[in-house]
Amino acid sequence: MIYISRMHALRIPFSQVLCDAIFIPHPEDKRRVCDWLRTKDLTWDFMLQYKARWLWLHVRHTIPPPELLYPIVHEVFQKYGPLKDAKTNLPLFTASTWKTVKNILDLIRNGYLSDPPGISLFSCIGLDYQAGALRIWRCIRGTNMTEGGTHTHLRPRMPSQGTSIRHMVASLLDFVLVHNLHVGTFNSSGKKFCGHDYIWLTNEIQELEITIANHYPEFEPSPLTWVNGNLYQPTNEVLGVLPLPSSVLEMAGIQPFVPGLDNKKKQGFLAQLQGTRKAVLPVHTVQDWTELSPGAVKIWNRHVETMPDAYYKLTEQLLQYAHGDWERNGNLRQSLSLAFDVTDSIKKKTRDAKCSDFVTHPVEAPLHPHQVTQGFIELPDDSTAR
Repeated sequence: MIYISRMHALRIPFSQVLCDAIFIPHPEDKRRVCDWLRTKDLTWDFMLQYKARWLWLHVRHTIPPPELLYPIVHEVFQKYGPLKDAKTNLPLFTASTWKTVKNILDLIRNGYLSDPPGISLFSCIGLDYQAGALRIWRCIRGTNMTEGGTHTHLRPRMPSQGTSIRHMVASLLDFVLVHNLHVGTFNSSGKKFCGHDYIWLTNEIQELEITIANHYPEFEPSPLTWVNGNLYQPTNEVLGVLPLPSSVLEMAGIQPFVPGLDNKKKQGFLAQLQGTRKAVLPVHTVQDWTELSPGAVKIWNRHVETMPDAYYKLTEQLLQYAHGDWERNGNLRQSLSLAFDVTDSIKKKTRDAKCSDFVTHPVEAPLHPHQVTQGFIELPDDSTAR
């Protein structure tokens, strides 16, 4: 978030001090690491400066609450910000950097950088036998593992060109399955996944073993490193192509998918995933281009002829609306559709008629005519005027 020129000599020292102010090492982990470092004639400060990555693999660290974090970080910014480079004579912080620093301090003051209380962010994933059997910790703070562990490896495993929707979805599902098996097993048990990736066969074997155990209590079914999905209700979550909500289908006049009839059409697999009779695709074919503009205008003008408050449109006007308000409204509808489970429940809760039972409503205020209390100009007396 803070941009500092790479040419500034104090960039690295500032980063190290800032990290020391934010991340507080676990005292027990630090003691164990220091004990082992002494056997190698090494010190904590040396490892912190030159082997920080190795150090944080073996030591848990905590971001303190805002009342402790804010003063020390504020002091670091105030002390290091004005310091100048000996060669360029430029300060460490520029004017724009100070604005960013102010925003960061506001985040710290509001508690957005501190660790949530009562939630463990570290899990032991193994022992480092080359370092005196020190524990190796995995931290779930931040999004680095999501970006590097999933997104980075996803693209090389997807077909790049000349593929079908069915192939793309199958490749995505295969990647997710293999990733969850190998990474999930290691994160939950600290051990590598052993076995094949065809979990359906293993699930059926476990079901047979459970049936045998019902008749022979001394028989123990084989444990699995994952949850047997055959024993639970399937989830409603969709991975890959999302189906269109019924409200969108009704608004756009799109007919729903009919099994056994629509799956034989062109792009029938995509239509089945979307839940529509024909696949919903962007304008990309020659026939799409030739029919869209004049066809849409003719249908519109024919439809509004008998409407008192709707008017004729030209092709340019419809295109301008499509790339403006229609696009923004489409984004709004899509966002509301994705968040329907959250927004629908809170909308019903806020609009519940019972909410008024706990509120004291004001009485109706009576109407009062306007009255002027001062500044009245007295009229002259008629007798005086004569």
